[in-house]
Amino acid sequence: ELEIPYAPILASWAYVYIVQKKAYEELGADGFGQTPVGTGPYRMVEWRKQEQIALEAYENHWNGVHAPGKIAIRPVSEAATRLAELQTGRADIILGVPIELAQTVEGDDALSLIVQKGIRPPYFVYNSKREPFTNPDVRRALNYAVDRELIVDALLEGYGEVRVGPFSPTEQAFNPDVEPYTYDPDKARAMLADAGLADGFEFDWLLRKDFQVKGEEVMQAIANMLGEVGVKANLNFAESSVWTPAYGDGDFDMSVNAWGKSAEADSVITGLRWVSDVSKYYSNPEVDATMQQARATFDAEERFAVYREADRLLREDAVALFVYAQSELYGTNKRYAWQPWAFGGNAGLLTYYVPKTS
Repeated sequence: ELEIPYAPILASWAYVYIVQKKAYEELGADGFGQTPVGTGPYRMVEWRKQEQIALEAYENHWNGVHAPGKIAIRPVSEAATRLAELQTGRADIILGVPIELAQTVEGDDALSLIVQKGIRPPYFVYNSKREPFTNPDVRRALNYAVDRELIVDALLEGYGEVRVGPFSPTEQAFNPDVEPYTYDPDKARAMLADAGLADGFEFDWLLRKDFQVKGEEVMQAIANMLGEVGVKANLNFAESSVWTPAYGDGDFDMSVNAWGKSAEADSVITGLRWVSDVSKYYSNPEVDATMQQARATFDAEERFAVYREADRLLREDAVALFVYAQSELYGTNKRYAWQPWAFGGNAGLLTYYVPKTS
């Protein structure tokens, strides 16, 4: 039973994993992890840690027996090795095709390159409770200092999407009436001067290692663009064990997070901590009130109209440096009519649908 109305509840359940209570209690956490009991179309038959997980189709699944009958999932960290596995037929689907290898996949008649356009945007969040980012004009100025098109076209070789806010223009929550940030370094300098920062400023940027496609290359390019308007960004690439508590505590000048596409805007805004009661680096009573209104609005069209108002507030308040969304690249054997799932936040990047075939 909910204490308050929560219209996005069905979409939020995409992140909930339901386990069998009896099996979990009998096996314990470790035992259940080794021999899980679920309701999906496949069951686990073998798990060799850091080597392979083997699955087979469950013959009594409510929607019939799925194909293929068996699936093996193997971790292969080296991208060139993953591609070789695909080319030789030892793998049928690979995740994380590097941009520099994309043309190799496309040029192979037996393979397909599947591109999910702009599916994962890095959000470069400001700590709006620390100077000089307490001033929204400073936050806005940096958004005018970055050439988004150059980053997507040159560094990502087109495998990305320009972003000027938390949502893609293809999403229902995107507000088309908000004036987008454009590349205008002169305007950025003028705004910084009006904010009393004509000589610029310096800040520390807490980033995550191996978090973005071409991460160091992209971040250095952004830092150089900020440098052109007098802002020095000290890039600090940290391991997740360092980044996670710092981000949760708001212990940064500027940081990064990411969220995939979602069926509801609520998970994007709250997941990135742009609602006051879950954030230690940003608060805005208008955003909070808008999200409360959306949660109490059960008509989908009306609710998305409210989300578009939240989008306007967040973009105009420049809660982050919005730059781009990177595409997710997969290589597949053409004999499989396979598509990745485009929704579900970060979980969606790791959840795949293998269609049932006759």
